[in-house]
Amino acid sequence: MELARLKTSDDVNVEVHAGGTITITPLRSRPSAGEVAATIKGVMKDYARTMRRLA
Repeated sequence: MELARLKTSDDVNVEVHAGGTITITPLRSRPSAGEVAATIKGVMKDYARTMRRLA
């Protein structure tokens, strides 16, 4: 489990395929739409400021 970077309390999705293969996929939380929008807005401001300095 260490190679998969999983800890004891991690949420995982376990799939057992027809051939007997077991796939364990960690379930990671994703940022909300508001957090993504705020990050994009901040990056755009930084980019605009950099472009003004270079002009």
